[in-house]
Amino acid sequence: MSGKPGDRAQVEPSERAAATGPDASDMSAGTCDSATGSAHGETPRLEAKNMSAGTCDSATDSGQVETPRRTARKLSAGTCDSATAPRRTARKLSAGTCDSATDPQALAANARPVGTWDSLASPVTLRVAARVACTEAEGPGLRFAVWVQGCTLRCPGCCNPELFARDGGEALAITTLVDELRAARDLHAITGLTVLGGEPSEQPEAVAALCRAARELGLGTLVFTGRTHAELQAMPGARALLDAADTLVDGRFDARRREPAAGRRWIGSTNQQIVHLTPRHADPALWRGRDHVELQIDASGRLTAHGAPDLLRRVLKDMS
Repeated sequence: MSGKPGDRAQVEPSERAAATGPDASDMSAGTCDSATGSAHGETPRLEAKNMSAGTCDSATDSGQVETPRRTARKLSAGTCDSATAPRRTARKLSAGTCDSATDPQALAANARPVGTWDSLASPVTLRVAARVACTEAEGPGLRFAVWVQGCTLRCPGCCNPELFARDGGEALAITTLVDELRAARDLHAITGLTVLGGEPSEQPEAVAALCRAARELGLGTLVFTGRTHAELQAMPGARALLDAADTLVDGRFDARRREPAAGRRWIGSTNQQIVHLTPRHADPALWRGRDHVELQIDASGRLTAHGAPDLLRRVLKDMS
């Protein structure tokens, strides 16, 4: 199958997000709670208590999401309650595993020197709300996830309204993110990059540059967008983004048409399509199974969470 967006793409008739919580009490670095379920949408956050270092609590749930995700509370200016990048202490794991106490920035500090991306004449920046170096909750396989800041679509029922504003998050050089991608690939053996939002198509040049760099590192690229494939094809500035993406999950999130419990993984509503621009993620089996959530605790006891929203809300409620 051709990777060009103008060619016929495989289509299978989401809204995803990250969450970061306040400092968690009585928690130690390296703690990771995970939960699986078939809920779809975005993620809230909440304070967790009385958890021990190195523990991993898991829970399964087959209930369909009934309500969109919303945040538990607002944070101070410059942070995003449902998608603030965690700060973790890097520690060495075997390839193919996700470290719940690993910060993308800490990983990149130990990465080998950047090649061509350091020589960009005019550094390209991306406004980022959050990023996670290694996750299995945001697409097929082990992935580096980036939540961009800013969205003018403002879908009703969106669970990340904190990402609507253009002036939130932080502006990061693509070279910085490429360093982090390389470090995550080398340490965790990640296989892909997922870009969510916010709305990636509103920063098309920067998202395209990041996706191209990910491909140069041998990683697959998955972009969640509220705009349809056809809308992006009609946007002159989005062509480079389409050329650099292996798969799109496209279309507005519609809270009235939630993806059923037995439906596709990582998809928020039935109107959204999985558009494969290359064969990289085209195996239908990759999109079947149960959604899940991930809770990670950094060295300072700070809890971050992302993945399936309704399930995570119940898990956090039980923890509180």
